[in-house]
Amino acid sequence: MTPRQRLLAVLRREKPDTVPIYVRGVSPFGEKMNWMGRHHPSYERLRKYVFENADILHGTGFDSGVFLSAADARARESVIREDADWRDVEWRVETPRGPIRNVTRRSKQNLYEVMEVEYFIKSEEDYERFMSIPYVPPRPEVKPRMAEKDREVGEHGLPMVEMPCALSVAHQLLGSEGLAMWSVFHRDRVMKILTTMRDRTLDYMEYVLSEGAGPLFGYGGPELAVPPLLSPQDFHDFVTEIDRPVHELVHSRGCYTVIHCHGKLSKVLEDFVEIGVDVLEPVEAPPGGDVALDDVKRRIGDKVVLMGNMPYEAIISWTPGRIAERVKADCEAAMAGGGYVMMPAASPFEPVLTDEGFEGFKAYIQAGRKYGRY
Repeated sequence: MTPRQRLLAVLRREKPDTVPIYVRGVSPFGEKMNWMGRHHPSYERLRKYVFENADILHGTGFDSGVFLSAADARARESVIREDADWRDVEWRVETPRGPIRNVTRRSKQNLYEVMEVEYFIKSEEDYERFMSIPYVPPRPEVKPRMAEKDREVGEHGLPMVEMPCALSVAHQLLGSEGLAMWSVFHRDRVMKILTTMRDRTLDYMEYVLSEGAGPLFGYGGPELAVPPLLSPQDFHDFVTEIDRPVHELVHSRGCYTVIHCHGKLSKVLEDFVEIGVDVLEPVEAPPGGDVALDDVKRRIGDKVVLMGNMPYEAIISWTPGRIAERVKADCEAAMAGGGYVMMPAASPFEPVLTDEGFEGFKAYIQAGRKYGRY
């Protein structure tokens, strides 16, 4: 099978020739504007090796406006403070009832270091201002970009389209602490934000699906509500009930969904079945997660494809032999009957890829091809 055929077989819950191997965060495509394209040149050999030996999910997305609206909200970005190490950037959005703003602190020494200093909604007045932004449906150009991504990846894998997420918008507005507080004291307003963003997501997805986007759509917002950040009931109300109609829409067009969700999932694991997601990743092993891979397989593996579980730190620090032993154990735990994709639980984040790290990735992929054969 080609990587494309292999991945499609897993999504269809068929047995492929071997377990697919997706190396998250390693794009073989060298666009300077994407995250991988800005990595140190030491990653070039890994990009090449992944392109030739792994199964690729090639990420792409389309303009969805400001808070999923194409209204002219006159969003402006400006530097408001700067020193030798840090730059504070304000993003100010004008609304019919007045401006809302957030501030991020960005490292001048590290491309990936960004911290939130101030969130958009800090008061009920900010909430009213946000809700006053008119809704104009975003209608980006889809077909040319989709065709370009499909040509780029070819038989090496599948395009994966970024899907909006209502909870991601709520978190962008309130932050983790604000979302937790508002879930208690202003729960009706949180639900209004979520249902509004869900309805906009449905409209947006209806459009991009009709324009030929797909076949795979992924997003990562649910991890922002995993216990202990919020309660299992909050997760059910804010994620399960809100997101289910979006997954139903995607499935009605013959396409598939992926949820990226770090954290301790045991208390909400069955919710992912209720949501209707096709693939759950990265299915973190303890201590990052709180449920073993064989237990996840037993509980939801007949309905949800499991992708991940390999600790990233293991790949860059363990010996090749130890990596191979872990891969063998993971395949024994999850590959039976299909529905498993190998994947490191995180993307590469070291400034420079060491020789040891590169050999770890090679050992991981080679072991997958050896022990993941059906």
